[in-house]
Amino acid sequence: GFDGESRVYFPKNDSSSWAKPFEEKSCYLNLKDLQNKFTHKNKKKLLNSIENENLSLTPNQNFSLNKIEKIFYAIENITRFCCEEWGIKRVVVGVSGGIDSALTAVLWSRILGSQNVYLVNMPSHFNSQLTKGAAEKLAKNLNCPYSICSIEESIQGTKKQLENLIWENAEIKLTINSFAYENIQSRDRGSRVLAGLSSLLSAPISCNGNKSEITVGYCTLYGDTCGFLSPIGDLWKHEIYELAHYYNDIVFQKEMIPNEIFQVTPSAELSENQDVTKNKGDPLIYPYHDFLFRSFVEGNPRLSWKECEKYYDENKLEKIIGCEKNLVKKLFLSKQDFMDDLFRWWNAYQKEGAFKRMQMPPILTLSPKAFGFDHRESL
Repeated sequence: GFDGESRVYFPKNDSSSWAKPFEEKSCYLNLKDLQNKFTHKNKKKLLNSIENENLSLTPNQNFSLNKIEKIFYAIENITRFCCEEWGIKRVVVGVSGGIDSALTAVLWSRILGSQNVYLVNMPSHFNSQLTKGAAEKLAKNLNCPYSICSIEESIQGTKKQLENLIWENAEIKLTINSFAYENIQSRDRGSRVLAGLSSLLSAPISCNGNKSEITVGYCTLYGDTCGFLSPIGDLWKHEIYELAHYYNDIVFQKEMIPNEIFQVTPSAELSENQDVTKNKGDPLIYPYHDFLFRSFVEGNPRLSWKECEKYYDENKLEKIIGCEKNLVKKLFLSKQDFMDDLFRWWNAYQKEGAFKRMQMPPILTLSPKAFGFDHRESL
């Protein structure tokens, strides 16, 4: 098969995975070791067909992977293939002290070698010592080139400059609100610092966005969406954590990704309302929204907001989308609260999320419904 894991199929839809993924290999099967898999009639028929084809069968060890192992093999092999095809030798990665950028840094260090992965932390006064320290510790663990580039002075200068603009033919007085100020910070990091370093180092920027954020557009155009490739853009937030644990526990067998990165509240740290030291962070409640958004994108069939409301009324929503039992009732005190949240994210998925996805870097495909070629959409 194209992605490996060629299989041998038995009667009654029973199958066994034999070949490794993403690896060229000839595998042989000894039927004598599998006699219990067949009835006498089926075995005789299969043996006759094999004799007619003159196949030579020798013993081979079965090979199978669980979900997270498959993701590990896929993401490393496909990313390595892309770099070889495109001639990518080094990358620049913005590291915030959060789990997404940490996993991305680990991936690139494995693909390109630690010395070819330039990690940059870009704090403002909103960034905590916890996350800044975690980013530095990650870089030391990986032995990657690491630098700190504060954006405080530049974002204050941009704010002042925009608010003091003089307009001809119009009376306009701009005031930078909190939302606009968050965007200014993100774009200053992506379009100024990382883009400048990319040019100077001849190293493209890696996009750190995950599928949960990309689904509803919880990202900033020309900010954290900058990059030549989004290697983790087809992974939901809970899969990000699972893969990060896999690297620590199985691949490295030590705390390569610092424990504090697993413990800190997921946050963009762009305002006082996202203070991780007070357990404030992203508006996404990942144990619930991961599964709600997945039902929008990957459901079979995909769910609309009307169907989500229907399953909520029937007390079936958690079972249908696959999140923790009774979680919806814990999160929303009334149906109105539930519907307000549902409409917010459904509209984001259908509107600004779609607009932003059209301008995202290529997303590495790891599921049957990755944004791009598998989850096709147009404006």
